[in-house]
Amino acid sequence: MMRPVLEAAEQTAGAGSTRHVPLGRRIVATLESARSILNTDRIPDEALRRIRDGDRHAALRQVELTTAAAVSSLASGPSRTVRVLSVQQLLAELHSHWHEIQQDLLAQQMAMMGGLREALHRLRSAETMSQIVDRVAIEACLSCGVDRCVLMCFREGRLLPESVNFEGDPEGQEQWTAYTRSHSPEIDPRDPEIQLLRRHAAILVSDPASSRGIGDVADAAQSTGYVGAPVMVGGSVVGALFADRTFSGETVDTVARDVVGLLAEGFGYALERTMLLGRMRDQIGKIRDMMAEANTTLDDMFEAGMAIQRDETTGDIDIVGRGPVMPVSDASRLMGLLTRREIEVIGLMARGASNPDIANELVISEHTVKSHVKHILRKMHAANRAQAVSCYMRLQALSKN
Repeated sequence: MMRPVLEAAEQTAGAGSTRHVPLGRRIVATLESARSILNTDRIPDEALRRIRDGDRHAALRQVELTTAAAVSSLASGPSRTVRVLSVQQLLAELHSHWHEIQQDLLAQQMAMMGGLREALHRLRSAETMSQIVDRVAIEACLSCGVDRCVLMCFREGRLLPESVNFEGDPEGQEQWTAYTRSHSPEIDPRDPEIQLLRRHAAILVSDPASSRGIGDVADAAQSTGYVGAPVMVGGSVVGALFADRTFSGETVDTVARDVVGLLAEGFGYALERTMLLGRMRDQIGKIRDMMAEANTTLDDMFEAGMAIQRDETTGDIDIVGRGPVMPVSDASRLMGLLTRREIEVIGLMARGASNPDIANELVISEHTVKSHVKHILRKMHAANRAQAVSCYMRLQALSKN
């Protein structure tokens, strides 16, 4: 858990000030004093432990509850001056702690917002769909103040886990993922998750048992409460991010809900951008392949003594003969059938290069390489690559002689 900013600053304060004591310890000392002053044992030891460990939300709740009890004691308790002064001093300390906690929470929220910007920047830099999907749950744990996050996608009314990150518990993550895939939850119209679909709003579920659909898998994860936020692409909900703070022992709150909601919104935009970039790359690849095919066809026509000609009168385009072109030898005749690019391809084939190697060397797609290889085999009347390479090597030897 990230150490609060104000607490770190307090530890560097002057030795003559009480503020050099960590905030959690000062709040616990005040609450322990309240037990005797108010003659109450309603402040649980577990709550004090969590406050001492830095749980600001638990501290805020106990400070507010103790303040209410102190105010009530002034109205109904004995009116002895010593007691009144003790309670008034207690209220002043509680009021001071309340403001410090609010400042500390604000500092934490500002830090999370900065982390959220960095997380969205990293998500936008992903080049493929698999990269961005695999990364989002990790980024949520790094930037949103949660220790577990799941990206679940809606498929035929059910939720399936796509990306899971249980920070520090890979074994539990694997077991829960396997269980959820075999028991994929179905959203009930009465579940709070329905708000993700209908209102496109982030939700906070303090009691997982209230969800009939998610409740089963939430129980399998031993979640004490979770937040959820819709992931939207093109105006439609395609999935949801769910997160909790089970490992840290803290409960999720409206801040966690809102921050996870912002991450889910930015993730949706990044997802849509990555999808569009992928489609654009596919289209560019297809256009390049078409251009390569057209270039090969034109080269074949040229080598066969044909040309494309436009009729100046009608504007029609037709294929006409240019007259026979006969190389002087069998070697030059066969090599003359290959285009410049095909000669480059078979030359690399003769060196043992694979299709991916040829594509990288010539800066063309692998599909285009396959097209060139097909044309080479056809022109050389070869049954396979080995025969084509063997023929090429013999022709190279003849041309040198």
